[in-house]
Formats: sequence, structure tokens, C-alpha cells
Amino acid sequence: MAPFDTGSRFRLHGCGPLCAHSTGPGLSRRGILRASLVGAATLLSPLAAPSILRAQTPPVIPAIAAKNIVDVHHHFVPPAYRTEAGEALAASGVFNFPPYANWTPQTTLEEMDRNNVRTAMLSISTPGIWFGDNEKGRKIARLCNDYAAGMARDYKGRFGQFASIPLPDVDGALAETAYALDTLGADGICLMTSYNGRYLGDPGFAPVFAELNRRRAVVFVHPNNPTCCAGIADDVDPSFIEFPSDSTRTIMSLLYSGEFAKYPDIRFIFCHNGGTLPILIGRIMQLGHSPMAAKRVPPDTIPAELRRHYYEVANSANNASVNAVMQFADPTHMLFGSDYPYVPVGATEGGLLKLGLDPAELQAILRDNATRLLPGIAS
Repeated sequence: MAPFDTGSRFRLHGCGPLCAHSTGPGLSRRGILRASLVGAATLLSPLAAPSILRAQTPPVIPAIAAKNIVDVHHHFVPPAYRTEAGEALAASGVFNFPPYANWTPQTTLEEMDRNNVRTAMLSISTPGIWFGDNEKGRKIARLCNDYAAGMARDYKGRFGQFASIPLPDVDGALAETAYALDTLGADGICLMTSYNGRYLGDPGFAPVFAELNRRRAVVFVHPNNPTCCAGIADDVDPSFIEFPSDSTRTIMSLLYSGEFAKYPDIRFIFCHNGGTLPILIGRIMQLGHSPMAAKRVPPDTIPAELRRHYYEVANSANNASVNAVMQFADPTHMLFGSDYPYVPVGATEGGLLKLGLDPAELQAILRDNATRLLPGIAS
């Protein structure tokens, strides 16, 4: 267990906003967001670091990052997506959330300009683009990917693209991967954490990961509302527990299926600081020494496997989460993300600026780490 630092590498200050994120049953995104974005600092105050660790000076954005932030977790809502996936989107409640329902390229550009974002990486959020019909999934993927590519052309330098592919339709996913990367010039691929209970370590997805590995692709992994756990607690919105837990489930499925080791050239980005992984990593390492677990994955290989991937801070720019993920993540692999339009860009940006990070570290998270990973957006 020694490879993980159990001490505090950074003296973090204060606590950023807590933002909800859900499309599942029960409480809706819109209801929770209205309350949480206004009173998040107050709600989190009992969990914040002692006062000695809180910021003593007003946060200042590094001069180099001003107007140049890269937001790797930024959603878009193409008109054709509203039409083709309308039934599923209506059932999720997102149309009742004004920033989503009223999304346009202009509203997203205005939000970016208000918050120092130069480039936003466009991706489709939960519930994704596959709803049980392979042909329809392929159609929706193509419509969404073409729309994002058009935005990147029309607004030079302002948008990149994580293209959607219609997993669990493997043949369709392979075809759309080739189209998105070769024809559209997408910067990477967007996947959900799970598809009808199948996690990314599922052996049936191996042909897709073999191709992504061959291409040395960047893969942005967005949490889903898992089918395994619907209805366990109707009064608790899935965004509180199930979304971050699904990220951890899929990371563990990739680790213990051997997919991480088998496909070393895929660069994964995991949302929200890797979900619950930062809190569970000590337990995983400890129990990973059991004979059964160690036979599948030697525990001394786990730190390097997790460290080579990337973690973005949307909804997680608070002392507890950032300090925890930095115990095992490579600081050069930490990325800024907002989760717009569900969460205002300024919520995560403001939380991050209050943490008292070293200016060079902050500059890296806000921009430099992303431009190294995604050289196509560096100009």
C-alpha cells in the first residue's frame, strides 16, 4: 500500500459549491440545482476543513489562464437530439430545467465568456444516445457528432468534441468511431459508465477498446444512472450517490477485467474526481492483497494503472474531494470541467479558486494539462 501517499500533499483551503446532477427518477436536477447552487457553501460548511485551512486571501485566477480555461466537461443539446431522443429526455425531466431546455450555441458561448473559458469540449450527457434500438442509436450518434463538428468549424478555437458512439451496439460503435475520428477530426470519444447494467470492463466491448487503443484515443467517461440501483431510496436523487458510484464501478470493472492493462494507450478521463474512488482507494488497496483479488490484479500495479488516467473536477471542487483525489492522481492529469448547462461554469471555477492551490498547479488544472492531452485545442 506504500505507493499511495496517505499524508496531505497540498494545503487546501475552503470548500467549493456542491452541485447536483441527475436525470433519474425521484428529485429532478432542476429542483436540486436551484437550491444547491444558492446555498451550497452553507450546506457544506460542517464538512469543510478547519478554519486554519480556509483561504485567507481572495481567490485570483492566474493571468495566463484568464480567458483561456479549457472545460472538458461541457454538454450540448443539438436540436436533432431533442427530437430523436425526445421521449427519453422528457422522461428524465431535463426539458423542465431552463438552461438545458433553452440551450443554444450562443447561450453556451455567453456562459464561457463570463467565466474565462476559451475552449469547451462538447459531449452528450446522460442518458446518452442509445435507447435499445441499434439503428436509431446510430442515427442519433451521427446527428449529434455532425452538429458538434459544425460548432467547432463555425466558432474556431472555441469548441472541441468528444464524439458519442452507440454502445452497446459494437458494430455501430466501431463505425462511428472511425467516422468521428477520421472524417470529423473529433478530439476523443464519449462513453457512459454503464449500458443497461454492463460496465466498460464487459468482455463484449473488447473490440471497441482494442480499436480505441490502436488509435491511442482519449475517452471521456460520463456517469450514468445505473439500472442496478433504481428505486433503492426514492427520496435520494441518483446524482448524490449513484452517479459517482457508477464511475467507481466502471473504473473497477476496467481494472479487474484487465482492460486497463490490456489497452495501455487509451487515455481515460473520469468525471467528478473519479466518483467515490478517492474515498475507497485505501480500502481497495488493503483488500486487494487478498489471495483472490491479488491473483487477478497484483496490488502493486494498481497505483500506476490509476495514476496514468485523468480526473476532472466538475461538481467536486471542494476541499474533501480534491484533497482525496490528489493522494493518488498525477497532478498533471487533473482537469477542469463544469458540467454545463446543468451546473454554471462559475460554480466549479469558483470552488477551485478557493482551494488555495499553488498558482502553477491551478494553471495546470485550468488549462495546461488539457492542452497537453488534447493538442488539437492548444491554438
